[in-house]
Amino acid sequence: MKVKPYRFLSLLPYWIQTIPYHIGLIAVKIFYWRFPVNIWSRNSLRLKNIVCALSDLDLTFYFHGDFNPFKVVKRYSKLKKIIPFLGEINLYSYTDATDFIPFINRYEFLRDPHLLNLHSTKLRQKDIYQKIVFLCKNLEADQNNLRTIPDYRIKKWNHHLSLLNIKFPHPLSFDNLIEVLITELNSIEIDAGNFIRNLFSVDSRIHKNLEVPYGKIENKRNFILIYPFRWIGISYCHENLKHDLKSIGRLSTHESELLQEQIRWEIWGLYTQSKLDPRPTNLLIHLNLIRDLLEMVDLPEKDSLMSGINVLIKNRENFSFNDLLTYKA
Repeated sequence: MKVKPYRFLSLLPYWIQTIPYHIGLIAVKIFYWRFPVNIWSRNSLRLKNIVCALSDLDLTFYFHGDFNPFKVVKRYSKLKKIIPFLGEINLYSYTDATDFIPFINRYEFLRDPHLLNLHSTKLRQKDIYQKIVFLCKNLEADQNNLRTIPDYRIKKWNHHLSLLNIKFPHPLSFDNLIEVLITELNSIEIDAGNFIRNLFSVDSRIHKNLEVPYGKIENKRNFILIYPFRWIGISYCHENLKHDLKSIGRLSTHESELLQEQIRWEIWGLYTQSKLDPRPTNLLIHLNLIRDLLEMVDLPEKDSLMSGINVLIKNRENFSFNDLLTYKA
């Protein structure tokens, strides 16, 4: 039987549990000391809900000068071999951060307090659509842990639900959190209970990335509204994207607002990750599919969303082949 170190390390006093993470953060800063970048922690370490040997150390890189993103990636890949609990980088550049920070979901923004301090005027007002999208994203990301070790996710989800002003379900379980999401969707007149339960009832080898067989999704409308960027990839592979969009007809006000919020999250997420991805073609395909989606639906802030997508496309089309060779060298 494989030893699970978090089972006993999580019993230690909290300050002891965080020591490796603070050392890891210092090591990363030293490793990048020649780069024009400020580096800080966000999520679990910053919000004090680390579970030692289970939580990742998620970081924000905020560049205040020119840099080679491929050198950033190569160094981080090497560092992760030494510090395996290093998590995801969110990368911002002084040249365009202010253009994309307004897209950040309010509740995700609150998980990066230092970034929020820098751009506090960009924090958006509360609304139900941001709440639902935050739930969708975090349930998808944490579903395997919630299914297998829910007791070790209590601190994380207690913080999430406190942010959202949602009562903590007892006991904490993936199924109970799914019901929370369904209740929130019902509050904006979106009946998606059967769709969500069916979506997450598939084999665990599939549900990890929601790569469900296209033919098994009966309610394409709910798929488009709740997990639109899973739907985009699957429908594109089956050459059914435009057919699906035409088949759902006109969106209600709530549906339009929810889909708009989903696209905002995606634009922000792609911005923070795009400079870290050495595969320009894959990202361009995805961005163009989102643009196709925007062209076919009526959304309140369509122009703003289209502008964000177009900037990301332009940045990716300017991708230098020489830079890619540098990355591979």
